[in-house]
Amino acid sequence: MLPLIGLKAGQSGFAENDGCVWNSYGKFSQARGIKVPIGPKMSILTCAILLVLICSAQGICPCVQQGSWDAEGFIGSTLGVARQDTATPLPDRSYLYPVSDLMTCPSGLGKYGLLVAATRAPSNNSSAWPGVALPWDLFINASTVKPGQELQDLAGKAGLSPDIEVAVAGEPADAALVLWALLYIGQENASLVDSASWDRSEPVASTAVRDFAAPLRSNMLSTYEEVTGGPLQKVDARSFQQFAQYTIPGALPIKSEAVLDGGRLKSASALNETFGGLSRSMPVVVFSEDLRDAALVWYALRLMGFEARIYPWADWIAHAPPPSRNDGHYQKLSRS
Repeated sequence: MLPLIGLKAGQSGFAENDGCVWNSYGKFSQARGIKVPIGPKMSILTCAILLVLICSAQGICPCVQQGSWDAEGFIGSTLGVARQDTATPLPDRSYLYPVSDLMTCPSGLGKYGLLVAATRAPSNNSSAWPGVALPWDLFINASTVKPGQELQDLAGKAGLSPDIEVAVAGEPADAALVLWALLYIGQENASLVDSASWDRSEPVASTAVRDFAAPLRSNMLSTYEEVTGGPLQKVDARSFQQFAQYTIPGALPIKSEAVLDGGRLKSASALNETFGGLSRSMPVVVFSEDLRDAALVWYALRLMGFEARIYPWADWIAHAPPPSRNDGHYQKLSRS
């Protein structure tokens, strides 16, 4: 016999059944993720109808299996409330990429000495991202990268040192730029968290100011001379409209959104298609007005085994400003 505690009209209370709770505010076993239309002012008639349905269901509903009562199944089949699955941790897929050590899944954060938050928290939520705060915009100045020594001082004040294992978290483009900057200034072991959300109760280690001393990886940041004279493949990570108006000669358009799928990086097989026009035998330089876009494409290229680097679009404009609209080259690009 199904145990049921009745609710009087206008009375608060709850009914229990096999450990599940129907409370007076319309929530059914919140942990099980479904709701039923029961409230504090439920009428006696509603209670009676529901009781009849429950009793009938015990005899005819598939929710009863081998004498056991599946209340959640009954609610779903009788009242049309869909069963909601609880969230499951994202699986580790880093091993699917050629350079797997640049990616970590949320469940693997415990092995890192420091978690760096690359995305600024909204003003109404100061704890939106756990970790030592190193927002992406601290690394740039007027759309170009700050001097290396300034970046190393910034990292040292945040408690980083080259030998600490670091995981960078945040919105994908923000995190990619911070990851690039840390590797550029000499961080030995750093990776990007493969998700924009996880259990945000992850503990953060206390940090002290450190002396960040390491040689810069100059091959991660291209110069105008390299872009114009070196054997490089060029990728324009700006929008197609910007690419059509003016770009670096020989550049291939791959905007930053092209490497994402549902807010996460594309699978390795999908990225192979995205980068089908590039060769791994020659370095790739990625440029954009927004260095976050360039960094995101750079990160995807590095995961896929390309030798990639970043070039600030602002530097190109300083050396080779776009031609006027009366210039035939500009008009040709605009029509393409």
